[in-house]
Amino acid sequence: MAKKKGKYKNMKKRQMAGIIAVAAAIVAVIAAAAIYFSMPIAYHTVVFDQDNNMTVTGHYRTFPYAKKEMYRLIEEGAFNPAVLNDQKEIVAIRYGIVDFKTKTPSENTYFSYDKTGKRGYINGSYGADGIYIDTSDDAATYKFKLSGAIGWVSRDDVRLLNYFDPCIQSVNHYQITEEDELRHYATYQVEDENHALAINIGSKLPEMGSDIYYSYDGHYFYTSFETMADDYRNDTYENSINPKEPFYNYYQFLSARAVSGYTAENIDSFIEKELGYIKKPDSFPMESNASQLYGEGNNFINYQNAYGSNAIMMLSLAINESGYGQSEIAYTKNNLFGHAAYDNAPMENANGYKTVGDSIMTHAQIFVSKAYLNPCDGSDSDNIKVCADNLSSRYNGSFFGDKGSGMGVSYASDPYWGEKAASFYRRFDRINGYHDSNRCRIGILQDQRHVNIYAQPDTSSKILYKTPDVSFYTAVILEETTGESINENNVWYKVQSDVHLNSERTSMNIADGSYDFAADYAYIHSSYFLP
Repeated sequence: MAKKKGKYKNMKKRQMAGIIAVAAAIVAVIAAAAIYFSMPIAYHTVVFDQDNNMTVTGHYRTFPYAKKEMYRLIEEGAFNPAVLNDQKEIVAIRYGIVDFKTKTPSENTYFSYDKTGKRGYINGSYGADGIYIDTSDDAATYKFKLSGAIGWVSRDDVRLLNYFDPCIQSVNHYQITEEDELRHYATYQVEDENHALAINIGSKLPEMGSDIYYSYDGHYFYTSFETMADDYRNDTYENSINPKEPFYNYYQFLSARAVSGYTAENIDSFIEKELGYIKKPDSFPMESNASQLYGEGNNFINYQNAYGSNAIMMLSLAINESGYGQSEIAYTKNNLFGHAAYDNAPMENANGYKTVGDSIMTHAQIFVSKAYLNPCDGSDSDNIKVCADNLSSRYNGSFFGDKGSGMGVSYASDPYWGEKAASFYRRFDRINGYHDSNRCRIGILQDQRHVNIYAQPDTSSKILYKTPDVSFYTAVILEETTGESINENNVWYKVQSDVHLNSERTSMNIADGSYDFAADYAYIHSSYFLP
């Protein structure tokens, strides 16, 4: 009997413990509710119309609740719902602009890339507007897209504006010229109707008429800002005019490992006859017919051949970075490429060289081969996986690119740096009969990160390196070949390697920055490429 009595006693204890736990939970809920309802109203949901008129729809103590209501309003079809704080600042909105022009030209704005967490930077004085996508639940950061980059930026560093606010006079867009070319207009001041950048980037797409088109990556185009914003928020391009065939500016996404068909004489003739520079400068400011570019054709070609950096890409970048070879940095430091000319003090920081030729050699050997095209850049390991995961690496692809992929990710704070440099390549090629245009077949990998690059068309062969962790990656396709079948597909592409290989083609060889166009090739399975 004593044994049964003990069992009953234990049961009573368990019941009492359960009652106490339930009571504690109820008390906690009541306390949490008391705390919540004691909080002041801090956020307000509103709906804007196309004339920027505002209707208040709700009041909330915390941002996540207000944000949830904003998305409910979007799903119900409200035109432009938003969340405002007590200072009447927009902290979330359906159709918004993230304004990066909030600092002096010497200051950059830093952000984190959405999928990698890698740190990026933009100077709003070169490109003011990104499209708004989302706000973090703590209301501290905005998700945006600008020049191909999707990232998160601190609210303290930017402004979030209603796209339909009358104060916004200009945003990033594209138009068709009379010659049926696609011209990109970018703005450096959203409150100014003048666009400071206007670059022809190629022939218009077959789907294009004569309307204005919108895009914040230069690949997928929209006839409506609103449709584009909704697609970006839903992580799709299905409502663009070209959802299955993204556009790629050939000169902007051509690999530096694509040897040019032009000669030193072609370069020197262009500098003299097209640009009008007939001598080296002997003072600064320079005479109008003097430039540090003059007479450098042989250096551009020789260092292309030695270090595998496309000569006309180097010339184009030199033109862009040095103001046609007439900048003070180009004159006083023989620096054509803005090496180390950081925005906070470009003249003081910039590298100096004994000759202009030394600047070209250093760019090809050190900056291109050993840094921006080195899959192990910034790592003290040659382990392929370790290199691929290194967030400090400058390796983001072998092309000019933009802020989403390519050398432009790390080379410059100007979000349109790659596009500007590419425009000079296009101009050079046009003047000389388009001999480089489509000389190479460019293969596009979209949202295919850390793809293995093999020594042979077989997954059992040596992995030479991996593609970088970027949204878009391009490779020069040398030829199609057959190899190991993957998912019943045995087609592989022989591609120009981004990196110099050892003589056995079994590993990278970065030591001296040299490159061999004939021997430095690798293989990628065709399934990774866009059709």
